[in-house]
Amino acid sequence: MLLYHYTTIDTFTKIWISEELQFHEYKNMNDLYERQKFAEIEIPGRINIPKHIKSFKGGPLGYFFTILSKYQQISFCKDYISERGCFSPMMWGLYARNENGICLEFDKNRLLEKVDVYKGSVKYKPVKPIPLVGIDFESDDNIEKAIIRNRKEIFFAKHPHWRAENEYRVIARNLSALSIKRALTCIYLQEPMNKDAELNIKLVEKLVEGNSLPIRFIGVRYDNEHCKLRLIDR
Repeated sequence: MLLYHYTTIDTFTKIWISEELQFHEYKNMNDLYERQKFAEIEIPGRINIPKHIKSFKGGPLGYFFTILSKYQQISFCKDYISERGCFSPMMWGLYARNENGICLEFDKNRLLEKVDVYKGSVKYKPVKPIPLVGIDFESDDNIEKAIIRNRKEIFFAKHPHWRAENEYRVIARNLSALSIKRALTCIYLQEPMNKDAELNIKLVEKLVEGNSLPIRFIGVRYDNEHCKLRLIDR
């Protein structure tokens, strides 16, 4: 399985030099529903909330979201049913600044081997509050268990408006980055439309010089009565 990560040339430079993809907090996501998560709490009977949780600024729920914020993610695009993941005009525009950006192709198995992460495809559906019960607040360990119990709803569900992203996510609790060594299989750049784009291409070519990593170019072409993104020769 191939995964695609769209980003800017500046960010790619940092990725290439460090040989790592950085994880990011969910609060920095561009989806309003993910930046402002909600929870629904059912508290049957008496519960014993530890003092450090009860007295936390924002209360037990504030403490829960503080623990949740320690989980970070990296987002990728998958291949579509009838199109490769590197051919998404929306992804080029949203995350790669069109011809001023880049699309990185990864081998999923190599990228995620020997790392302790949660991973999977995002399901697009109406967003629901995180279902919690009183016992979830009785210890830090219970909070962690509640997060893992609800991980599909918390980390792998997204509003249907984002369906075209065709997203695959990697979630980590104790990792700051993923190594890209051996996992990066191809670099895609847009056909240049101005001098700045030409300079970006030269920069990328210089960065990867001496490496066998292929650089391929994408442009709009007329194909079977439609204009589509296609691989082009330079």
